[in-house]
Amino acid sequence: MAEVIKSDRCFAQVKVGDKLIFDPFLNVQKSSGAMCPKALLPVLVQINAIWEMAPEWANSGRETPPDIIFRPVRCLDPGLEDGGIGGVVYRISLENLNL
Repeated sequence: MAEVIKSDRCFAQVKVGDKLIFDPFLNVQKSSGAMCPKALLPVLVQINAIWEMAPEWANSGRETPPDIIFRPVRCLDPGLEDGGIGGVVYRISLENLNL
């Protein structure tokens, strides 16, 4: 799941609390809010990293994946401070992970 934790002047009207649900692929019916391509791309890159590492976690005996996976993910709009028009930040989390 990717949940919006910050939204500032988002052109697509993505709001704090909106969620993108992956089970394992993006589930449009369960997701909420707009699905802006500038936000989807970096989120999908992070989700792909989780998929790539899942077999390693399963074989390592760890209960949780490395913390680096859960760093905030920012959309591709650089925001007002860097010449853009807005920006959105997502938090990636795992729910019901069955490795």
